[in-house]
Order: sequence, then structure tokens, then C-alpha cells
Amino acid sequence: MTDNLQSAKNRAIARLESIFERSGWSDGWALNDDEVREAPSPLFYRNSTPAVAEEAKVTIDGQTHALYCVYNIAEVKSYYAGNRPSSFDITIALTFYFDEPFLFYEKEGATAENAFKVFTDALLDELADDLWSISSDGEGAVPSGEDGKPYTNREILFVQNNF
Repeated sequence: MTDNLQSAKNRAIARLESIFERSGWSDGWALNDDEVREAPSPLFYRNSTPAVAEEAKVTIDGQTHALYCVYNIAEVKSYYAGNRPSSFDITIALTFYFDEPFLFYEKEGATAENAFKVFTDALLDELADDLWSISSDGEGAVPSGEDGKPYTNREILFVQNNF
């Protein structure tokens, strides 16, 4: 364990970003605007996105959809031993944005797997394998900041681990 809050937060971020990458996601901040527009996989960002993020589209089996995630540290709980911090429970909010309200839905008995669901399934499996606790704050629509643009769908997951 560590006794430094910032070190624990940095370790949590590094582990989460590694999990995203192993799950087929790409770091949006590591890409220039043209690369974001052409990214073959969904993107993740820390804290915020550039304006170009909403132009990123993922195409699978002839279907094209917007899908990206913004994560941020939501809460840190400190544990002390001998009047010194000894470990920290770090909770990270994962906010997924997507253009189709049924993007991750899979009908029971369907003959084909939902091609976009594979990205969230892989992410959730990797998080579970790394012993992160996972909870949800539900889903909903987010109105566009500009008139005439469609609503975006949002789902928030909270993941927590001890560092």
C-alpha cells in the first residue's frame, strides 16, 4: 500500500487506463483531431473532452455510432494507521456517451451478438478481474448545447478499488 494520496490517485488512473486499452478503447487525449475522427474504437478521456470528441464514430458491421467515455475521480476515502494515511478507497466515475439508446441492449434469444456491446462487456470483465467494485447511477438523455442537434445518451458507472 501507499501513504501518499496523489501517488494512490496516479496508480488508480494508470490501472484504469490500462484496463480501457486492454478492452479495446483508445485514449482520446493521445490523438490529434483527425485521428479522433477516424478512430476505429471508442475513446476514453480524463475529466473532459475536446470539441472534436462528438465527431468520433465507431463503425462495426456496417453500423456507425458515437461512443466515448469520460472518467474522473469522484471520491477518495482515506484509511489511517498510526496517524498516517495507509490506504485509500478511490472511486472513479465512468460516464459513457452514445447516440443510440439501445446501443448496449441485446434481445434475449437473439441470434447475433450486439457488436457494440463487446466494448462495455470487455471493460466490465477487465474491471471485475482487477477486483474493482462496480455500481451504476443509471442512464438518461443529455440535451444538446446547440439547437437542432440530437440528444446524447449517457450512462454513469462508478468503479472503486483500494490503493
